[in-house]
Amino acid sequence: MNEKRNTWIQTGDTIRLLRLQHKLTVAQLAERSGVSIEAIDHYENNVWRPGEEIMARLATVFGITAAEFANGVSILYEEDQDVLLVSHLGSNRIRVIGRIKMPNPIDGGWEGNKHV
Repeated sequence: MNEKRNTWIQTGDTIRLLRLQHKLTVAQLAERSGVSIEAIDHYENNVWRPGEEIMARLATVFGITAAEFANGVSILYEEDQDVLLVSHLGSNRIRVIGRIKMPNPIDGGWEGNKHV
């Protein structure tokens, strides 16, 4: 049985997971979105919350809409260690906007979390 667990996440967590799903470093995301590395770090750590303009830039890089950030994003954990990022569409419908294979801590953890 493929059991799934649902967890609500904050905007910064969503940004980090989408960045990792797209195999981008913080520096690469900063360059592609026109946002500073420091700002991306602060967003991912939920120190700052990006405004509408920044959300739109990040959404463009990730290939999703800014509304998908604002309307609620959840993660679903699967037994095989995949993480699904899903956007809520209403009427009990969701859209998968990302999939990440969870790293094995023995193999060195999140490679995508490096700045350069």
